[in-house]
Amino acid sequence: MAPCASASGLVQVTLSGNMDKDGGARVEFHCEAGGKEMSFRGHLARETRVGDLAALLERRLKAAGISAVFGPDSPPRGPYSFFVEDCESVALRLGGGLEARLTAVEEAPSFLRVLPPRAARQSAAGDLRVYLSTVSPVKEREEVFELSLQLPDLAPSASWVSEHLSSLATTRGWKTSRPSPEAFASTGMTAGPLAVGMTVELFSYADWELEMRFPPRVTPL
Repeated sequence: MAPCASASGLVQVTLSGNMDKDGGARVEFHCEAGGKEMSFRGHLARETRVGDLAALLERRLKAAGISAVFGPDSPPRGPYSFFVEDCESVALRLGGGLEARLTAVEEAPSFLRVLPPRAARQSAAGDLRVYLSTVSPVKEREEVFELSLQLPDLAPSASWVSEHLSSLATTRGWKTSRPSPEAFASTGMTAGPLAVGMTVELFSYADWELEMRFPPRVTPL
């Protein structure tokens, strides 16, 4: 029987904060999973809480036929998390007091991209953190490695972020690649431990975008 490709990747999306920007701000969310697709682009009002946003995303994901698991009620400002199954790609752009964390639960993504803010007249300063979860193939020892990159006040390009992440990771002993000039990926450590998951956090008032993509998982028919 010929093999077939199915979506791979279980993604956890964690939201926190409260929209505190006068006049509100734009928010974007895009997800492809299980052969289905959902996009949301809209302007949220001041005082919108992450719980409100999560409720909207839950409704839209389920209406699109995407398998998503949402947890019980959380504090109004979060953190609030949900899981997307069979994920091919996920992208999230927040700002104005709302923050996000993307976690690749079962494997490291094959493509990580951080896109610069779009909102005018605001500082892009922030802190980007990448945590790589690894397992040693010999002793099955589990360990988490961390990278932290300061984002400057004047927003750099996605290529700048990718280049600096790759350079920093290489000096820390990560196996890295750049699937595109704007993207970053890692399969583990040069010393041997293999990547089995990744968390990306972005702390900034600006509307940076986080994007993860996953390769198809080939299974026999």
